[in-house]
Amino acid sequence: MTPRTLVPLDIRGLPVIDTDVLIVGSGSAALRAALAASRQRRRVLIVTKKQSIDCNSFYAQGGIAAALAEHDSPESHILDTLKVGCGLSDPGMVEIVVREGAERVRELIDAGAPFDRDGGRRLSFGLEGGHSIARVLHRGDETGAMLERELLHLVKSRILENCFALDLVTHDGACWGVVTTHPKKGLQWIRARRTVLATGGLGQIYRETTNP
Repeated sequence: MTPRTLVPLDIRGLPVIDTDVLIVGSGSAALRAALAASRQRRRVLIVTKKQSIDCNSFYAQGGIAAALAEHDSPESHILDTLKVGCGLSDPGMVEIVVREGAERVRELIDAGAPFDRDGGRRLSFGLEGGHSIARVLHRGDETGAMLERELLHLVKSRILENCFALDLVTHDGACWGVVTTHPKKGLQWIRARRTVLATGGLGQIYRETTNP
């Protein structure tokens, strides 16, 4: 995949796993990235430090706001978001998240994600703080767990669990994957043409955190 002259000297002795796309993390962002990459017929490998469901996405109880109802619109959702952002939101990014987010939620619905419905038919939209229109989809109080299970079902990529990413492998401004450690396999170099970091928030910068 890469000329030997580009391989950093200090990791040449490590066992190597080759892949086209490496994704670090197993939450909803990681799994959605894996879906997109696999559709381009690329070899995709996901590594996660514990089990696949040990992520913040799985424990998220809240719903997903998406302008999908007949009485709603992306423009209304954008205005609400900018209003509660009190001038701190990037308007361009808000528009991207609102418009593309709704499309991603449609994909989940089309794939069979069991969001709550009124009488078992129409999608049930909740009204929550910051929204002028009911646009929040739920699956009871375990929306995150449902989404994680649905995405894991859709993702056909290989997943390496209990595989902790220690460091990025970089050379001449390019990233060539990561060095990982595994309780049984030890240190490994997962060499990739593209590396995606989907490792969640920054909870680990604190001594105490509820982040898994």
